[in-house]
Amino acid sequence: MALPATLLQFVEQHGCFSGCYGHCSDVQAFVSATQPPAQMVSVTCLDCLVNVGTLASLLPAGLRSHQLADQLSRHVRARRGYSLSLSGYHTNGPGFWFSAVYWASCGVFLLDGQRSRQLGNDLDLLMLAFQHGVLKPPAPAMLNPASFTVRPLFLDPGRKLPAVVAKADLLNAPGVSLQPMAGWRKLTMAEFVAAQTAPVAPKPTGLTIGQRCPKCGAEIRQRSLLNQTFVGCLC
Repeated sequence: MALPATLLQFVEQHGCFSGCYGHCSDVQAFVSATQPPAQMVSVTCLDCLVNVGTLASLLPAGLRSHQLADQLSRHVRARRGYSLSLSGYHTNGPGFWFSAVYWASCGVFLLDGQRSRQLGNDLDLLMLAFQHGVLKPPAPAMLNPASFTVRPLFLDPGRKLPAVVAKADLLNAPGVSLQPMAGWRKLTMAEFVAAQTAPVAPKPTGLTIGQRCPKCGAEIRQRSLLNQTFVGCLC
């Protein structure tokens, strides 16, 4: 039994860029004034946290929320050509919110770590995700932040992302801009460059505020934990 076509269409059209879904508690829905409640299976968008669900009777028998969330995430990933995607709160390391998608065909990530800005910029958070096993780097050289060129990218939340093969497919898509637009979501585009052409990070004799750690690539600055602050990188 396939997933309802209207549900698949909804997640395809939903404007959040990662297309990742997580599980929710079961719901008993009253769909008739005279009938007993019907069981619903719901999931949550891990970007905007909106819930969406459908009657359990319209799904394959026994399908639970975590399975539906996985199937919907895979469906969007395939539709948009993502090689990988993730979103939500990650408990590894210091704990942080982070969303990312990656197109291997052109070596481009889209990143959003706005909710964890105290830990660094979006590239810092990508390095943090690599270091703490939230995300496996597609190439070993990606552990070096100097292997990326970064620039802001703005998305119209009212439009879905296209399938991307080349970087131009993304940059020329409707609803994508390199310039700020009112109401559009700001992300970071991080493009992986060939390891042999990436500049080698210097090895400073003493790390001071404003410099970058040669191991993790993060800026040395004051950072916040749950109940204290420290000066350092993300190692």
